[in-house]
Amino acid sequence: MKTPWFERPWVASALFWGVMLTAWLGLYGHALLEPGNHLFMSHGDGLKNAYTYLYYIQQNESWTEFEGMLYPFGEHFVYTDCIPLMGLMMRALDSWFPGTGASAIPVLNLAMILSILIGGWLVFRILVELDVRPHLAAWVAPGIILLSPPSLRLGFGHYAMAFLWMIPLVWWLWIKWWKAPRKMGWLATMALANLCLFFIHPYPGLMGVGFQLVAISLATVFRKVSWQKGATGIAIAVFLPILLFRLPIALVDTHPDRTDNPSGLFSFRAELDDIFVPTTAPLRPLLDQVVDIHQKAEALNYVGLPAVLWIGFLIAGVIRRISHKEWPTWIQALSSNQLWGLSLLAALPMLIFAFGFPFSSFPKLAEVFPVFKQFRAVGRFAWMFYFTFTAGAVLSLQAWWVQAESQSMRRWVLAGIVFSGGIWLWEGIDQHRPLVAEYHRNPQFFEPSQMPEDWQEVYEAVDAESFQAILPLPFCFMGSEQFHLPMDWRIIQPSFTFSAASGLPLMTGMLTRTDMAETRQLVELIAPDWYPKKLEKQLDADHDILVLFAKIPLSLHETSLRLKGKLLHETETLAAYALSPKDLFANQSHQWWTWAQAKDAPIWDGTSDWPQDSTGTSWYLDGPTPEVIPRKAGDQAWHLPKSGKHLLHEFEPYTFAAGKTYELSVWGYNAPQDALNMYLRLGVETWNSDREAWEQKYVVCDQARVVTEEWSLISLRFEVPEPNEPVRIFSWGTNHDYGEVIYDEMLIHEQGKDVWRWIESDDFPRTLFWNNHWIDQPK
Repeated sequence: MKTPWFERPWVASALFWGVMLTAWLGLYGHALLEPGNHLFMSHGDGLKNAYTYLYYIQQNESWTEFEGMLYPFGEHFVYTDCIPLMGLMMRALDSWFPGTGASAIPVLNLAMILSILIGGWLVFRILVELDVRPHLAAWVAPGIILLSPPSLRLGFGHYAMAFLWMIPLVWWLWIKWWKAPRKMGWLATMALANLCLFFIHPYPGLMGVGFQLVAISLATVFRKVSWQKGATGIAIAVFLPILLFRLPIALVDTHPDRTDNPSGLFSFRAELDDIFVPTTAPLRPLLDQVVDIHQKAEALNYVGLPAVLWIGFLIAGVIRRISHKEWPTWIQALSSNQLWGLSLLAALPMLIFAFGFPFSSFPKLAEVFPVFKQFRAVGRFAWMFYFTFTAGAVLSLQAWWVQAESQSMRRWVLAGIVFSGGIWLWEGIDQHRPLVAEYHRNPQFFEPSQMPEDWQEVYEAVDAESFQAILPLPFCFMGSEQFHLPMDWRIIQPSFTFSAASGLPLMTGMLTRTDMAETRQLVELIAPDWYPKKLEKQLDADHDILVLFAKIPLSLHETSLRLKGKLLHETETLAAYALSPKDLFANQSHQWWTWAQAKDAPIWDGTSDWPQDSTGTSWYLDGPTPEVIPRKAGDQAWHLPKSGKHLLHEFEPYTFAAGKTYELSVWGYNAPQDALNMYLRLGVETWNSDREAWEQKYVVCDQARVVTEEWSLISLRFEVPEPNEPVRIFSWGTNHDYGEVIYDEMLIHEQGKDVWRWIESDDFPRTLFWNNHWIDQPK
């Protein structure tokens, strides 16, 4: 009997492409016309990731060392989110066809937008491989891919994880391996694909090998393949890509002092509401009017309303099994699909890890298996579950259709099929609408002609070839976990833009897991110039540094640094200075000694009671236990457990006065990798009688803006609303911190009233003390 034309495979393909292209062009048609003029995110990770990708292609000389940040040290390119595989391909093309690199941003945007089509086609083919009828697969696949969690990476600026074909490809290749009589070719393809995913971003690579490790193991357990073939498959598809990814990095990485304890394992875990509570129209706007929903952006994996409703049918099926001692026929049909069942089982361990289990319940396991601490956003590992779970809902729709016994029942099932595909499509389109709107609002500034007028005016006034690097002020840094100076986009945006356009590297970083020793040397730049700075020996003495100043408040020592430079050009929002290395490291301590000599400052031997002066009351304290790591004065310090809340000192009532602002500063020891990281806080606790509770004000220790060698000066300002109550100084770490923290030399004084002392002792030569700084005598 001749197959009706509407049941032929090409009709299903036409249906898929008709629905997919209509939705895709409706969302991204305008973006396709101007792929080089915008970014999906022009600040935050979006700006940084576009910058590292662009700089690596257009300005970098090394193939493995990223030169655009952390000057003069650089960083291994895999650690920069520069999409290494695309960067390597674009640089190779540019060497063969000069000028190709100029299209880096358009190629990136087009690759991400086109990935929606490729991912949708793979979902369509996966469903067909699972024995879903082609027409049903064609109808639901566009909505499933549009709603998929990786698409949210566009809005977060995580471009390397925004290629929607990556996770479906992993699953599709495993299905092809499962079905193939000769498996070696598919194993090699799986290994190559996993290796490519690693060099796009480690997360999809780990998702790929993690899923295939469990899936191949299950195929072996269920005797689909022999133990020998299963072991071979795991060796080739799983461990070989890991080896080929890690080995080259280990051989050429010159930055060994990275943290082994990044934060995030316990912070960005998925929860049930991240998976089953709607995040888009049509239901989310209604839910927001009724309930206050808090979901974590890094863990969003919403499976769609049809899949959520499917859970209700599954629960009803379980109830029937309990009451009638038999499963509904549609569940029997679903469970007989071994290929889907094993796929879902393979995704479940990754879902469990996405929930943070077992580490959330047994935190000390992370110390036993420290490799798992490298994942700071484990909620992403639920992506594979999204695809396998939604496929289960589609298979159930088909089972209902096949088992419908009457025309009336078939109409109801058909309505459910139309509803499901339509709702998935609606939710998926609604998920992309804000991404498209944000894309059109975010111009990319990397081309000088596209810079804002103020930036362009300064850029054109600067001769980039006269400089060796860019130093942004105010100084910002992110990456080591030990030293974190918050990003201010008023300076980061023009700095990234100037660097990409000129090729000048940045003397700062916005990365992850940077080398601790190298980071310390960079952060020391904004410490007072009387402290030693190891970076001086690393710079080119013959070329100036370009200082970009965003005309926003600076610290006292950043202002001093800026004034050492020579003004080149300024506009209302931005100024450029030329600063020679000699001036940058010039020690101006003689000025402070001159000022101090004009004051009636008391003399102190560093161990006796703290002397007061006429400028105002101040308090200088050492800890209760003998110092292990000596600083300047005394032989006592605070050695405290890093986890939990601990008291440094409690001041008696009436020590402080109402209506005054006080400055607290204390030195924290930063030499160990985990000394001040993991959200360790130093704070002040005062009593509020109206609320009958202690109120806290604290600062995060890794944000200290004065770092010298192995010590960070942690400081904050506070007021005492009720001086008749005690005041407590405390240290507060998370419950997942281990080890100890060392504090030394605490000073409290009234804001605006500097504390000057002359230190004279047999232990060290005459020294000037100013606001908890020790200034040696000028040479």
